Parts: sequence; C-alpha cells; structure tokens
Amino acid sequence: MRLERFYQLCVALPLAVPAVTWPLARFMENDATVVSRLAEVAAVLATAALIGGVPYVLLALPLLWLFRRKPVRAYQRFSLVAPIVFAAFLFLFFLTLSAFSPGDHKLSVGLISGGYYALWGVGVGYFYVGVVHLLRITLSRLGVLHAEGAV
Repeated sequence: MRLERFYQLCVALPLAVPAVTWPLARFMENDATVVSRLAEVAAVLATAALIGGVPYVLLALPLLWLFRRKPVRAYQRFSLVAPIVFAAFLFLFFLTLSAFSPGDHKLSVGLISGGYYALWGVGVGYFYVGVVHLLRITLSRLGVLHAEGAV
C-alpha cells in the first residue's frame, strides 16, 4: 500500500476505533480484570467520537480534498499540528453552537464548553497521531507500506 493511501485511510481512525471498541466497552462493563480497563479506554474514545465526530468530519473532508495531491511529507508534517488545528475548530464549533442555546450566558457556555472539549481534542488527537505513526513504522518494517513508485 502506498504511504499516501495509508495516511488517507488513517483519517478514519478517530471514528472507526470507537465504532469497533464501543461494543467491547459495553460488553465488558462489569468485568473487574485488566480487560475492563481497556473497556474504559474504549468508552473514553467513544465519548470523544460522539462529542467531536461531527466537527471532525466537517474538518477532515475538506482537508482530505486539500491534501489529495500532496506528497507524503505534507501528511507527516501536518500530523504534528493536526490536533491543535482540530482543537481550534472544535472550540469555534462549540462557540457557534452556544449562540443557539437558550439563556443569557451563551458566550460563557460556549467559551467553557469549547475550551474544555478543545483541550480533550488535543489529548485524544495526539493519541491518534501516535497510533498512526507507530502503525506506519510497524507496517513499513513488515513491507506492507511503500513510498510512491516503490514496489
């Protein structure tokens, strides 16, 4: 598989991993073993996808289009700042949503919720960036991934 294609497919990880692990979290909810700790992590990732899923898709689709003809190095460089870009987008998304909420404290609600979720977005985002790069290293060493033009 070409590295460009690998990075394009990995954009789906923040939505695909929770979709696969959420049933695991629900199934092992009452298990008191190490596996239940993994289920807790799966629940956190699923919650992050539920909160950030719509804004993630709204940002990821235009970025995929923008990067469609970029070299692998552009994907790698952008991955280093992608969680921060997403956090800023997530903050603005929640700030915009708060404008439609009832009550007199729309701005403060938007600032607090947007800031809170943006901070979580940075942490979860860098988790996924780390997973993607570890996966890339592993698959490259196994010979599954190759650069453009290599076979």
